[in-house]
Amino acid sequence: MGHNPRQRHYYVASAWWRGCDPFLTVVSTTARKTENAVMKAVREEAQWAYDDGSYERVYEAVDDIRWSGVFPETEDFVRNNILDSSQMAELKRNLIVYV
Repeated sequence: MGHNPRQRHYYVASAWWRGCDPFLTVVSTTARKTENAVMKAVREEAQWAYDDGSYERVYEAVDDIRWSGVFPETEDFVRNNILDSSQMAELKRNLIVYV
């Protein structure tokens, strides 16, 4: 299949605890929205781990969380590899999806 220059692009990022599978993937219409959403989720996850007593300081929990950075992906890639049809519909309505 050839490249379709008119195909919509989305921005994808994931976060995970060191040595674990991702606990979150975000897909959005802009790189900024995607990064902001992931960073907010990382802070919330770190706070939860601190509140749970797993860490003495929130920043120690943040240090154990990794993230992918933001990557642009085509609509076809997102549809075929990341989101199911109901999540794609949500993305088109809300411009951001948390998986």
